[in-house]
Amino acid sequence: LSSWVQASDRRAPFMAIVLALVAAISITIGVQWRGADWPLTLYLVGQALLLNMEPDPELPGPDHEVADALIVFGRSTAVLLVFVLGFKAIRALFKESWREWRLRRAREHYIVCGLGRIGSKLVRDLCRAGHEVIVVEPDATDLTRRDVEDAGALFVHADATDEVTLSQVNVHRAAVVFVATGAD
Repeated sequence: LSSWVQASDRRAPFMAIVLALVAAISITIGVQWRGADWPLTLYLVGQALLLNMEPDPELPGPDHEVADALIVFGRSTAVLLVFVLGFKAIRALFKESWREWRLRRAREHYIVCGLGRIGSKLVRDLCRAGHEVIVVEPDATDLTRRDVEDAGALFVHADATDEVTLSQVNVHRAAVVFVATGAD
């Protein structure tokens, strides 16, 4: 579940742009098909993207099922856009709480201390195999942390020789602890 959430979190900006474009284009085509002028078209597109779903003003031209279907499709896509952006916002708000909850409930997990060449490969392999992995590393860069989190592991920026850190990662409930550091 966490790897799916992280993957969808990375795709959310792209999905939001695509949904906004699809909504705007669908409504524009539908309204223009009905013969509306451009100010009215832009107004209706803006209203749909703001989720103002009031009935359309009287559009010029005869009723046209395809045009009306495009307008409804565009409005539905705008609603989907709001859900994607809402998910992204909620994810950002609760990211740290979710991480802390996962750390507290960790049992029969794998702990990897050190993110050198061997530790990084070990983390990727364990995550691919579907294991819950917690990484402890004091000197990681943001890029390394993002790589670890993208793989599905939890990252703890701390010293693995510290007793408080070991308690935080539930070392007493771990299935295996790998020490992949060069110094310890």
